[in-house]
Amino acid sequence: MTHCSDSGEQSEDSTDIHNKNQRKRRKQVSFPPDEQMVSGFADPRDAGPIAHSYESLNQVIEAYQQSCRKNQVQPKGTILQQLQEHIWASSGVCGGGSIKSLDLKGERLDQRSCEALEVVLQSLHFDFINLQAAQLEENGASSLLEMILYYESATYLDISDNSSLGTSAWKALAHLIKQSVRLYRLDVCNVPLVDYPAQCLSKALQSSRLTVLHLHNAQLSGRPLFSLVGALKTNRTLQELHLSNNHLNSFQDALQLRDLLRFNATLQTLQLSSNALADAGLEELCDGLSNQASGLKVLLLRNNQITERGMDHLAKTLPRLKVLQLLDLGENLLGDKGIQVIREPLMANSSVLQLGLVQTNITCEGVVALAEVLAESHHIQRLDLRQNQVKLGGLMALSLALRINNSLVHLDVEPIPPQEQVGGAGGLCVCVCVCVCVCIRNCQALGPSGVLELVKQRSQHYKARLRVDSCSSGRRQCGPARDHLVVEQTQVMKNLDNRRDAIPLEQPTVVRYEPHAEEQSRTLLRKNTSQQVINGSPWCYGPRW
Repeated sequence: MTHCSDSGEQSEDSTDIHNKNQRKRRKQVSFPPDEQMVSGFADPRDAGPIAHSYESLNQVIEAYQQSCRKNQVQPKGTILQQLQEHIWASSGVCGGGSIKSLDLKGERLDQRSCEALEVVLQSLHFDFINLQAAQLEENGASSLLEMILYYESATYLDISDNSSLGTSAWKALAHLIKQSVRLYRLDVCNVPLVDYPAQCLSKALQSSRLTVLHLHNAQLSGRPLFSLVGALKTNRTLQELHLSNNHLNSFQDALQLRDLLRFNATLQTLQLSSNALADAGLEELCDGLSNQASGLKVLLLRNNQITERGMDHLAKTLPRLKVLQLLDLGENLLGDKGIQVIREPLMANSSVLQLGLVQTNITCEGVVALAEVLAESHHIQRLDLRQNQVKLGGLMALSLALRINNSLVHLDVEPIPPQEQVGGAGGLCVCVCVCVCVCIRNCQALGPSGVLELVKQRSQHYKARLRVDSCSSGRRQCGPARDHLVVEQTQVMKNLDNRRDAIPLEQPTVVRYEPHAEEQSRTLLRKNTSQQVINGSPWCYGPRW
């Protein structure tokens, strides 16, 4: 009996299992009809924000005011004023193109003020957005930077003097640097870039499109510079790097800069003024420059505690330089001995076009050495000797050199000291007569007859003149000195006639010295044509290099 019941139960279990397996095999997957397949959809995020969504700037102003009311903040008067000025300039049309600038320097921008700006950033593109000293806080700054990225609102951004950005703001800035396709210049000056900010900025620079970066007074000495250089070794877009006043030393920092010059062939301008690189640091920089076949064209080393001993390292490198076009050694104690050391290397160099030697403790002895360089060189186009002890003897040496040189187009020197003036304090107010003979190059050759014909036709505009004026006190003139100057002028004009590559000046060149007018320009010769151009980029450092 027991055996029969057990066998029956086993058979029932096997039957249940078999039925379950059959039901599983019968299961089928079915789909609804095509018209019922999609139950709903959501609009995708725009691939690119639509700028200038308003037809007129008046509508942008109204939208900004409404946004301020929504965010419970007062509209910024400077924003309204700048938009109103653009209305007057563009007839109120909110069309394509960019507005010159949005200047918010010194305006306090909290989070609500930043949120209210979205309608402006959404509707307009700006060439320059200035957020310097805007007292940006972490949340407001991160929101504002995200807007600038999303709407591609700026090509040049300045966020200097904002020391309370915070972690999220630095992340937003890094994202902006990496992702923006319009931003080409960024200024982050007077902000400590230590620890996280330095790391965040360095990682972003590895894949950025920035071409100009200003990091003045950012406390980069040490590990921050190590991180920055590590990123820039592989960067292939940055062309200008400005690192003045960062306390860069002649040891670890100089080694990092040497490696940067060795491995980066894209960087064209390196601004290192007002640091402490000294002679040892210059040696490392020369080591990095010596093997460059392409790369750095502008090196600014003003006020770096460099002495005449550093010129020994530069003398070894100058003949091998193939790329460097502008070298500024101003405000360093080079002295006459330092100039003597680099005299022959400068003659052998064929790349340096502009040399800055402002306030380098040079006297007439050093100027004579530079005059020898000018007599032999066919490349130097600008020489700056201001704030040096250049007296009449040095100027006479330059006078003789410039009769031979045919490349110099811009010479800057100080006026002659009162005690060196011809005729004393009440005598003639004269300057270097020879500077009249420096003619402008880089144009079609005119030839001797062409120069004479041009002078005849346009003598009021193009003829180089020497103005000899008497001082206001005494009105006394010195006959022999005046006769000497007239002779010099005649010789200068003959020299000008013999130059085949001379071109006329757009305005008369007046060479004079007025001791009682300190605000007068100290430039003896000006290039009155278009701005000096170096490889397509206008020379942008002005009289202070």
